Amino acid sequence: MRKVVIDIGGTKTLISIMENGRIKSIENFSTPKNREELLRILSKSFEYSGSIENLNVAIAGRYKDNKVILSPNIPLQNFNLGRFLSEFKNVRIDNDTVCAAYNLIKKNVRNALLINWGTGIGGAIIIDGKVYKGEGRAGEVGHLRLLDGDWEDRIGGKAFEKRFNVDGVNLQRMALEGNKSAIEKLNLIGIEFGEFIVSMVYLLDPEEIYIYGGVINSWAFMKKGVKKKLEEYSMKKRIYVIRDRYFTLRGCYYLDEF
Repeated sequence: MRKVVIDIGGTKTLISIMENGRIKSIENFSTPKNREELLRILSKSFEYSGSIENLNVAIAGRYKDNKVILSPNIPLQNFNLGRFLSEFKNVRIDNDTVCAAYNLIKKNVRNALLINWGTGIGGAIIIDGKVYKGEGRAGEVGHLRLLDGDWEDRIGGKAFEKRFNVDGVNLQRMALEGNKSAIEKLNLIGIEFGEFIVSMVYLLDPEEIYIYGGVINSWAFMKKGVKKKLEEYSMKKRIYVIRDRYFTLRGCYYLDEF
């Protein structure tokens, strides 16, 4: 089946035509901070509404009762996105990490935590082969509170420049060039992410933990810190790093099947 699939992330927005789970075409845009500009980008999908009935949308936020109820990194808070996209006959909208989780469920993953570590930190909880959503916000692990903010403020991709005066892409580049300061900073992020994982284990104790998103491009410099923190708490967990830049998009294709 052919579908239009849109992934609205904090940094990039993708508009794709997919058929039988495979990407046939894709357009890539920087996600604007202005709502009108973002809606202008989304309206580009309307050119397909005459020939394709199904539109599946993944958003970096939470959607319930026809409204975006949480969107800290995209300008859609309290917006009726479904109404705006009603050019299509069938529209399904859900959180981006929830959509990505359908890739795992399709592979018979039963109990797991999926973490989307990019501009922010998103999550999806899989219990008995189904995504657990609670009242709509369950899985927003990046917004678990700390004394001085939340985990997204501390180790989300957008926090790097505020903390280190350099963004994640350039921090990784510097580390690859052997810059000791950059390597130490990424190791520190790994230790802090390990502390975050420890908290998730105490809360959910998933069988498996999966991680994907832009920040894991620096995983080689962070994994020792993560391992060190887990060993400190005598925890052994299978952590899988997914290096698929279209992982959300592929999962979103299956959104209307669940």
